[in-house]
Amino acid sequence: MQQPEDLGNKAFAFSYTDTKNTVNYTNNFQGRTSNDVFYKFTLVRAMDISIDHCGSGVYDTYLHVLNAAGQVIYSNDDDWTYQFCTNPMNSYLYLSNLPAGTYYVVSEGYSQNGNITTTIQGISPYSEIGSSMSVPIEMGSKAYSFEYSDTKNTADYVNNFE
Repeated sequence: MQQPEDLGNKAFAFSYTDTKNTVNYTNNFQGRTSNDVFYKFTLVRAMDISIDHCGSGVYDTYLHVLNAAGQVIYSNDDDWTYQFCTNPMNSYLYLSNLPAGTYYVVSEGYSQNGNITTTIQGISPYSEIGSSMSVPIEMGSKAYSFEYSDTKNTADYVNNFE
């Protein structure tokens, strides 16, 4: 397995998007004949995971999810079922309640090399306090001036404000 793009440990909802030209990589994974790009992430707790190749320059993509031992546990060729991507020949997977652990995503073209956009999103089944207007940090009612201090690492959250 070639050196993966390491997304790190994930305990909360996250979103990651990356575009790589597979011409610059090799065919280390024995899925398809095209070159492969590897991504790695570790879930600290179970969460839903969405992975897609929407908007890729390669017309027909393929993706695989491997466990820590490198064994294929999920694959997708085309997204005719959900039609999440505008081009249903781009791959899409939704993995419900994926257990904590280390995973690898392999992105490749079905038979051609080129630009593949890989988006990996973690959707936490837990409502993180402060992650949206529907689950705010509750400070109570205040009639007079007050002080409040709270520190959060924004890398653990996604941009839900529009």
